[in-house]
Amino acid sequence: MIEINNINKQGEIKSIELDDCAEYRYFFNTQANTRLTMQAIKELKDNKLDFINISTNAYKKDDVNIIDFDYIDENNIILKTSYYVGFYSKGTINITISPRFGDTIRDYLYSYALGLYLPKSVTGSAHSRHNHWLLCMLWVGSLEYALNKSNIPKNYERIKKNQKYFKGSLDISNHIKHNLVNANRFYCYYSKQTYNTPINRAILKAYNHLLRLGFSNMLNSVSSHIQMLRDFKVGDDVRLDELKSIHYTPLNKAYQKVVSLSELIIKNQGSKSSFDNSNGFGYFLDLSEVWEGYLYKLMSKNLQGFKVVNGNFASKNYLFNDNKRELRPDFFIYKDSKLVAVLDAKYKNYSCFGQISCVDGAISREDLYQMSAYMYRFNAPLGIFLSPNTDDVAMEQVTGKDSKMAILGINLDSIKEDESPILELKSKEQSFISNLLHLLKDY
Repeated sequence: MIEINNINKQGEIKSIELDDCAEYRYFFNTQANTRLTMQAIKELKDNKLDFINISTNAYKKDDVNIIDFDYIDENNIILKTSYYVGFYSKGTINITISPRFGDTIRDYLYSYALGLYLPKSVTGSAHSRHNHWLLCMLWVGSLEYALNKSNIPKNYERIKKNQKYFKGSLDISNHIKHNLVNANRFYCYYSKQTYNTPINRAILKAYNHLLRLGFSNMLNSVSSHIQMLRDFKVGDDVRLDELKSIHYTPLNKAYQKVVSLSELIIKNQGSKSSFDNSNGFGYFLDLSEVWEGYLYKLMSKNLQGFKVVNGNFASKNYLFNDNKRELRPDFFIYKDSKLVAVLDAKYKNYSCFGQISCVDGAISREDLYQMSAYMYRFNAPLGIFLSPNTDDVAMEQVTGKDSKMAILGINLDSIKEDESPILELKSKEQSFISNLLHLLKDY
């Protein structure tokens, strides 16, 4: 249990700072804003806000609570966090959930999993602990992705103008009205290409806000694009209804995520903004997805002689022949064309199989049965759980009649922030790959 007391001079609770996958005892030192605090916590528990999803959709809803609580009495509660990290603000209350490992390891995993470049000037710094840091990082990455995948969004606007040169089509009625005695002008209408679209205006508005918050170093990689938008006479005045009504096509689909993130950033500009949100502001990232994305890239790069397939992009498979109960392991590993293992990335405190599931660190019964179903359905001789808390040396294995299960991982919690953490993590990565190859060698 950890006691948290973050209050101001008036005795009002201002901030609650938590780590993921942990439990805290929270004491109410004042009843001044207990109602608002509990309301914010309940909204997080009930998932009444949007989620940032790093994989497919811009937002995500999930059955797993961001935060849960056990009410003890009017003076204190017990808070329990899951594998979401992020920030939520409602009124005077700020709730921050951070990764339980250090800033340097966090930055490394984010950049590895999300494919983002993080300048050394901001990683591990005070900026990286700013509540908007994560949002800024995701925004930059999403914009870079859009720029690599698609052209700058543009529209055509209809222009009506009385001018010296003929262009487009003649607006006869207006031409007669305005130029009856003037043969030197033509009242024309024509289409003109413009980059002043809602997508570009939202991007520019979000950029300006992040710049004011002090993230200039993180924004350097997209600053030339922003200057180009300004050169194209793009403004930063954009309405919420414009963003909601954007029609996405194959030509601009790549911008959907950065627009959604821009909307979140714009909403939190302050009470003077037309996006002012009195119902609260928040964003959360699923660390289980970060863990999964990190492992996929790590294994794909280093498992020589094997092919790693991400289950999210594999064809659909079902437990039964009538397409019921879809099964989707996180990873498949093939040797040539033969499936040798299915892997399940679990961002949980797993370190052993245990005689029963209530043993500390034991794999839950549900996850164990899920792995059994994977191995049965795909006829896989090996099933491996991947946990960030597994001991790096001792790989527990259990052997069945015709198959084997194992737990393998990288112990992130054991890495000390002040002792060359990246070098230690890279050493653990090498051990992880070596141990995984040892498991696969018999198949």
